[in-house]
Amino acid sequence: MPSRATRRIVTTTVTALVAVSLAGVGLGSAAAAPSGQPTCESVHPASKSAADIRKAVDTLTTCIAGLQKSADAAGRTSQVADEHYLSAKAAAGRAAQRYTAAQKVAAAATAKALKSRARAAVVAANLARTSSADQAAGLILDGGGATRVLYRVSRMSQLSVQSTQIFTDAKNDEHTAKVLESKASDAATTAQSAADRSKAAFDQAKRDAKAAKDVVDGQRRREQALQAELAALLPRPSAPSGSSGGGSSSSSSSVSNLPANASVAARVIAFARSHIGDPYVFAAAGPNAWDCSGLTMAAYAAAGIGIGGHTATGQYNLAASQGKLVSYANRQPGDLLFYTDGNGDMYHVTIYSGNGNMIEAPYEGQNVREVPVRGYQLVGQVARFSG
Repeated sequence: MPSRATRRIVTTTVTALVAVSLAGVGLGSAAAAPSGQPTCESVHPASKSAADIRKAVDTLTTCIAGLQKSADAAGRTSQVADEHYLSAKAAAGRAAQRYTAAQKVAAAATAKALKSRARAAVVAANLARTSSADQAAGLILDGGGATRVLYRVSRMSQLSVQSTQIFTDAKNDEHTAKVLESKASDAATTAQSAADRSKAAFDQAKRDAKAAKDVVDGQRRREQALQAELAALLPRPSAPSGSSGGGSSSSSSSVSNLPANASVAARVIAFARSHIGDPYVFAAAGPNAWDCSGLTMAAYAAAGIGIGGHTATGQYNLAASQGKLVSYANRQPGDLLFYTDGNGDMYHVTIYSGNGNMIEAPYEGQNVREVPVRGYQLVGQVARFSG
């Protein structure tokens, strides 16, 4: 079940952080935005001259950079919500399984009690028959002597105690099983409630992240339109001789194109690069859509290595349990990088691709990409499953 700190984050911090960050750049309500603060919508060229358009482009570029910071903050909040929701769903599933198991134990204990009741009844009936007046007289007149009489009396007494103990033990087992079933039911209900709260925070974080991205995208389209206007006003430079006009070749390559003796790290990175541009989808693990831990899990699976469950926290914990954590200062290509908000859980995982870069499935609205490593909330240890 999620910790108290986890529940606090997913029910309070998620929405509060996004609301504050969006309001700070004019994405929240008008009442929440600081009074008098300009927004990118107010940026327009004073005239159609190249100088005024260039000035407007520069101002808009600066404004968009501020919007992007808030969009990135909303994206991080979305990553946290993703991880907490995955963990809460998993916890609810485990609690439900324990409840089902407890129900089976309780049913078995009830059946045992009923069977023991029947056995006790048979013993009691036998005692009733052997305790009749004729049987009592028979004991007294038994030619076997006093020893035989005492033995038969003792045996009847033992049977009476045994029948009582059999039923008592069975009823105690039934009671214990019912208590365990009740506790398991309460735990399952609590875990499901936590999952529901995490889902609500997850949904809100997704909406906020999408709103932030939509605003940034809208302003970038305005910037591109102004850039096009500016380009139309400026003289077109001549193309250098021998230029092919073609773009750079793609850096992505599939695992199948690697030599047979390629390292695990090379296979992991090749797999991840081959999916750059695929969309981020929560809880997706391929083949053409991913979340952060789904991409890392599939990349290592392509190299024949399992790295734990479909959560960033699960992958970190497996690395820790297997002694595969290494200082970030000693990072190597193929290592997993983790991000945490400080409560003990990891909300994001990426693949270090070398030269200060990483490959990640970032958050809703952003595709799989290779970007410079971000230092904010980066964990000081990496997971090395590659060897």
